[in-house]
Amino acid sequence: MRTGIARRRFGKTAERKKRLMQKENMIFIVEDDESIRVLLEAALKASGFSTKSFEGAEMALLEAVQKCPDAMLLDIMMKGMDGITALQMIRQNPTIKSLPVMLIRC
Repeated sequence: MRTGIARRRFGKTAERKKRLMQKENMIFIVEDDESIRVLLEAALKASGFSTKSFEGAEMALLEAVQKCPDAMLLDIMMKGMDGITALQMIRQNPTIKSLPVMLIRC
């Protein structure tokens, strides 16, 4: 009898995992160095994530408001708008203020 309960529990967990894996997890990569962008993109795609890359923060912020990605990798030091300024703008925007952001410096 306990075995049947365990199987049902594992079955439900497997179904839950399957549903989570079917959801498209979009991560924005904001990095001005193309080689690092390509490397991050390849690593995330190999882990099952969908990615969209940006060379600058301005375009990434505009698209983040429209598409609401699941997370953002944001370079701290970039030409134009730097990552700290971009993060401040994200936190001030009610649409994306709760967006998980990881600041990176390569």
